[in-house]
This record gives sequence, C-alpha cells and structure tokens, in this order.
Amino acid sequence: MITRWAYALLLLAVLTACAGLTSCGTDNSSALDDRPAAVERYWLAGQLVKCAQRPEGCYQVQRSDTLVAGAWEVFPATIPQLEWQEGFLYHVRLQRASDTSYTLVELINRTPDNRAALAYSYQLQQLNGQDVEVPADLEVPTLLIDFDNDRISGSDGCNRFQGDAEVSRGGDLLVGDLASTRKACPSMEFATGITNALGQVRRYEVRAGQLLLRNESGAILMRFNRMNE
Repeated sequence: MITRWAYALLLLAVLTACAGLTSCGTDNSSALDDRPAAVERYWLAGQLVKCAQRPEGCYQVQRSDTLVAGAWEVFPATIPQLEWQEGFLYHVRLQRASDTSYTLVELINRTPDNRAALAYSYQLQQLNGQDVEVPADLEVPTLLIDFDNDRISGSDGCNRFQGDAEVSRGGDLLVGDLASTRKACPSMEFATGITNALGQVRRYEVRAGQLLLRNESGAILMRFNRMNE
C-alpha cells in the first residue's frame, strides 16, 4: 500500500519529468498541424479572368455541389495536374498543396459550357443573312449577354437597351422584355429591326469568335463578331 509520503514523491517525480518536455498532457497541436489538408469539391468556369497573380488569368470557382448564378470567385492558385480548356465546365475535387497551388484529386466531370464565350462584347455583322450597312446617323449595334445574372444589354445603333434573358449552357436563349433609352434617330426602322430580331431568338452558338443567334427553326437571325478588348 502506497503511503502518503511515497505518493508525494511519485507526484513530484512526474511533475519534474514534465517540466523538461515542450508539452505534457493532451497538447497535440503539432500533430494537428501535420494533418493533410481537406479535400473539397469545386466548380471551375469555362473562362479565365484577369488577375494580378497570374499573367495568363485566374480560374473562377464555386466551392459547392450546386452551381449558383453569380457566385463565382477569383481563384489565383494553380492546379498543375488539370488540363484545363476554355469553354468547358469542370467539377473537381481539390486538395490544397500550398498557398499558390492545389492538387487535383479527382475530375468528377467535364462538360461543354457554351455560356463561357458570352463573357465578351459582340458587334453586329449580319442581320437576317445580310451584311449590315449601318446608316450614317447610327452606331454599329452591339450585344453583351451576362450569363451569370441572366441579363442582356447592348445598343440597336440608336438607343441602349437592357433586359432579362434566360441563358442555358446547352445553347438555349430566350430574350425577355427590353427597356431602352428613348432617343429619336432618323433611321429608326433599322434600329427597330435589331430589337425585333432579338425577340425571335431561341438559340445561340459561338464559333471562331462569332456569336450566332438563331430562331426556333434554327435559321441564323443575327451574326456578331467578338470585339477587341
């Protein structure tokens, strides 16, 4: 049976031993620091954005299982194992390797993202199969489709317009009611023809720097050239 004197000596020995160690008891912070980084799911958009960290541009990502319109954030890190290509939507599992690099753990899927090419402004080239000859009192009509927020904006040559637009990754496009400025121009018939054509659009296609807008039967209503930025 341990006497009180013997127990006191034993306790003193334990305390003396702990005093010479960097940690005692349940302190395992160093072990926690050595744990591997968590693996998380990401969506990567089909186009890069300008950023200070990478001259070629940064990824746009969403950290979720479900895509949310307008929820993209800039992702300046690199993913060396990923063979990224513009125009495709990537769903991946990534693990942080350093402050500037992530490791590709799994490529869940890679699907065409036609909306990616809509991140640019376009200038009208053809209307109803005919090359556009802009009247002297008008400007060349332009178009910008904001697929993140399902919005459309541009110019009919005379007035600026904007409105809602349903844009799918598969190429469907439905333009809603448009609000516009009310400037009066001599060549209003030309300008009205632009907005009337937009109301008939049901599909879009991007090919070699051109935006093609088609009606329900597939005929090309409008052909736009991508503008230099």
